[in-house]
Amino acid sequence: EVIKRQANNMSELIHQLLFFARAENGTIKLNYERVNIPVLIGEIVESNQVLAEQSNILLSIKNEMKEETNYFVDKILFSRAIQNIIENAISYGNDNGMVEVRLIEMGNYWGVKGMYDAIGITKEDLEKIWNRFYQVNEARNKTKRESMGLGLSMVKWIVDKHKGYVEVESTPFIGSIFSLYFPKKQI
Repeated sequence: EVIKRQANNMSELIHQLLFFARAENGTIKLNYERVNIPVLIGEIVESNQVLAEQSNILLSIKNEMKEETNYFVDKILFSRAIQNIIENAISYGNDNGMVEVRLIEMGNYWGVKGMYDAIGITKEDLEKIWNRFYQVNEARNKTKRESMGLGLSMVKWIVDKHKGYVEVESTPFIGSIFSLYFPKKQI
């Protein structure tokens, strides 16, 4: 079991490193397709319910989109970014805590916010979390899923390629909010 788990961890690390190598070489081409965002996010949230329950986390979704809900995204990369945000929230969230994925509109952008109660991230760490291989204190990871420090860097790259931007807010001992914004204008 230990060998299998370590092999899976190494496989994931190799996959992530190949992703960044391809990204730097410019060989990753986005394949845009029109996607119903609330439906896709609902599927991603549903697929994470077991992990959330195992971690005593209440995982929910709230759709505040009032206008359009179908946008052009690279479905595979977009899904990966949302998956990474949810996994981080579950891994670093409080016991018996909550993770809410909220779909919003803000001016010329629509967005996905991953909000969760947790120990929080210090101001010094907030500036570094998007860097490759950077990890905030791994002892805070309650699911004990091994992290390589590549997930948030990947999220930022994916959002940047969609011509969007990322934000993070965190209050120590209260929680964190990761926001991914995408332009409403069709690509």
